[in-house]
Amino acid sequence: MIDSKRNAAARALDAQPGAAQPGAAQADAADAAQADLRDPSRSRSEIVTLLLIVLIGVLPFIVSVSADPDLWWQIRSGELILDQGSVPQADTWSFNTEGEQWTNHEWLSGVVFAKAYEWGGSVGLLLVRNVLFVAMVGGLVVAYASRIRQPLVVLLLTLVTVPILGVFINVRAHSFTYVFVVWSIVALDRARRGHHGWLYLLPIISGLWANLHGGFALGLGLIGLSLFLMLLGWDAMTARPTGRDQLRIIWVGLATLATTLINPFGPWLYVYVFEELGAE
Repeated sequence: MIDSKRNAAARALDAQPGAAQPGAAQADAADAAQADLRDPSRSRSEIVTLLLIVLIGVLPFIVSVSADPDLWWQIRSGELILDQGSVPQADTWSFNTEGEQWTNHEWLSGVVFAKAYEWGGSVGLLLVRNVLFVAMVGGLVVAYASRIRQPLVVLLLTLVTVPILGVFINVRAHSFTYVFVVWSIVALDRARRGHHGWLYLLPIISGLWANLHGGFALGLGLIGLSLFLMLLGWDAMTARPTGRDQLRIIWVGLATLATTLINPFGPWLYVYVFEELGAE
């Protein structure tokens, strides 16, 4: 008798207008959020906003840039590679080390700078620098916007950060390292938030990085540690992956390591870089 009364009361409550099942509000909110994300107009407006923030952030710093003393050397090495059609393996420039092994870990940067100088002189070099600068700032803005929904706050953070980082981005090979560090962090952060497709960007980054600057060793440490924590579920933002997600992380980690070996020096590039890191 008591059970029948309870059942009747429950049915009456369900029939009331506005009554909701437990968890219905959360489900409705989640559906609304998904619908909001699928709204093309909202996505377009966010993209435009982020692009404007990037533009405002970089404009004061793209008019001119000072050249480093070794820029001539990087351009000349790039010209040598283009003329020969291959990357030199032995030193032909030095008087006392002629013929010894030359591991030019920045060879692709030299090629980029040489072609830019051939096409546009100093303006071409400035254009390369500005592309790298915009790429770095764009990555920062994406990282900020993924955590902060207020465009004004993102803009303020960008305006504070850019003058500091702008000092380090010039016409040198290490500028590629700054760009790749930022975008590696962006890809890892997006993957931690459930967008696992971003992980596939990491092998591409590492392959280019290993040919543009020796700072790729830093990237391997950053990426390797992050993937290891994600795989074990020690990441505070993600649950421990299972099955397919585990395989994805392992595959990306192996691919990221493998693409660094696609360079003119093969595994010897690692020997050179770690010897230089340990040099006094």
